[in-house]
Amino acid sequence: MKTRNTILLFLIAGGLFAFIHFYESKLPTTAEAADQEKRILKIDRDKISGITITNNEEKIVLRKAGSKWQLEAPIKDRADESAVNQLLTSVEMLKKETSVDAGEGKGRLDPKDVGLAKSNVQLKFDGPDAPPAILFGKDAAVEGKQYVRLENSNTIYVIGNDLKTQLAKKADDFRDRRLTKLNAAQINKVQIKSAAGEIELQKDRDHWQLKKPLSARGDDAKIADQIAQTLNTRIDGFVSGDVTTSAAAAIADSRGTITFYAEGNETPNVLQVSKESEKDKEKVYAKLSGRDAIFLMPKAIAALLDVKPNDVRDKHLARVNLDIVDRINIEAAGKPKITLARKQEEWTLKSSGDKAANAVEVRKMAAALQNQEVAGFVSDVATDLPKYGLDEPQLKVNFASYASDNTAESKAGESSIVTVLFGKADGENIYAKLDTEPFIVSVKKSALGDVRRDPLEWQDLAIFKLKPEEAVALEVTKAGQAPFALAKEKDTWKATKGDALVNAINVQSMLNTLTALRAVRWVGGTKPEHGLDKPALVIALTTADQKTIKLRVGAATPETMYFAAADGQEGTFVISRPDYEALDASLSQNTQATPKASASPVSTTSAPLDSESAPRDAVPSATPGP
Repeated sequence: MKTRNTILLFLIAGGLFAFIHFYESKLPTTAEAADQEKRILKIDRDKISGITITNNEEKIVLRKAGSKWQLEAPIKDRADESAVNQLLTSVEMLKKETSVDAGEGKGRLDPKDVGLAKSNVQLKFDGPDAPPAILFGKDAAVEGKQYVRLENSNTIYVIGNDLKTQLAKKADDFRDRRLTKLNAAQINKVQIKSAAGEIELQKDRDHWQLKKPLSARGDDAKIADQIAQTLNTRIDGFVSGDVTTSAAAAIADSRGTITFYAEGNETPNVLQVSKESEKDKEKVYAKLSGRDAIFLMPKAIAALLDVKPNDVRDKHLARVNLDIVDRINIEAAGKPKITLARKQEEWTLKSSGDKAANAVEVRKMAAALQNQEVAGFVSDVATDLPKYGLDEPQLKVNFASYASDNTAESKAGESSIVTVLFGKADGENIYAKLDTEPFIVSVKKSALGDVRRDPLEWQDLAIFKLKPEEAVALEVTKAGQAPFALAKEKDTWKATKGDALVNAINVQSMLNTLTALRAVRWVGGTKPEHGLDKPALVIALTTADQKTIKLRVGAATPETMYFAAADGQEGTFVISRPDYEALDASLSQNTQATPKASASPVSTTSAPLDSESAPRDAVPSATPGP
């Protein structure tokens, strides 16, 4: 046989095999085939466009509008999608227990005898290739079973009565008990009208604003929760019969209305809510535009009508997005202005020659002001600023953006975002105001704790940034002792005078700590009580390029940390106890470590701005112990 013919036969065989495999893969398995054999009918729910349920005298008609189901009779309303889907699932899963031919004679069932000659309960479907209607007859002799047949069919089936139970539901059971299909995220405006007046809320760039009766920031979480609670309240019942007249009268004399505006919807949803029902104080009547019905609902649906403007106002002192802030200006009465500037993700002290600033403290301050809650809304009009000390604030904190070049959106330079003003103190509170709002509020004086008024306190916590291997000489002077000097010779540290043996482990530990020393915090300008005029410990380090750094360690703080200062850097900072112990360790193997400095009660807490007490970080004198 020629090679070409062989290849051709091989390809034909392969194609035949693939076809058989594909064809058989589409065939049901034995179990699936057996299961399908028991099904009375097969439906494609996507093609079903209508359902008619006849149950004796009542007829319920459901129609699909687009992808949603609507109740058409006996009343027009939105259908409960879950109820319709449950019905269709029951039809899909409908299985026969047994089947018998209809008619007279042996082995047959007369439709008249089993109630199928003229069925009072029917389920009919509309749509392309819709299955025949299901006719329901009498209960079978076996409990929980009944007779059914398909329209124009001579076969009678015995099935379970679960489907007939669903068909026994009333029209109201197929009505959507959700008040509306809207969800809280879609709502962008709400109007509330009641005997107390009118409140208008509007969303602006994902934040809620009060528009009436005053213009103010809204509490995003509270407003969203209130809207969600209203929209998600389930309908308890649908008013009909003799109650309709009294319910309609109650709606006409409504307690108030809530109007919801949704993005993409031209027509708002207006909700009318009655006063409490006389029969049930926990219920109210409600009516929603677009639904031709009156509902009986839990009185919680009326919660929005009880809202007062201050209930939904944003109680945060300021709303600041630090991501768009490039400058922070701090102006305290009687002190120089402090300007903090963003440099990518870091911050600098612009007002102090662009020295590195403590970025953690900057973010902490911004978060503290943003998260600070208002203790009270004092006045909605700022007409008497001197009364609250806000005509000449004792502290201003300004957040601004900065553009280096002119653009279409902004001019070059600083552009203020918001300024927080702090005025007089009133007990534990202090009056405050934003320059962008007319309101005067009060906040806890503790809100000022993270606003440092001394530029030295904003300095970067990194004191030295060297590598231990860069050091070539050390000199350590401890209180009451002669200086101890070391020099590095061929990577080995030796005392420059005498024959003292050097503790290499302690030397390396000191170098590791000193060259990467970080402050716990800055406390501001150096004061006598810091003990730095007569330090307990002085360390001088020289590098290979002849640069020298010097650290002085003074008195202890109440937390058993230590005040310290570095030559060339203004101000006093605090170092941790572990760092101090590494720096104070004995560098020779035949000397003892310096006794620790005694710790007297030392206050490092800021005094309130209005206080006449001691200045910030004022402490009683603390000197090294014996």
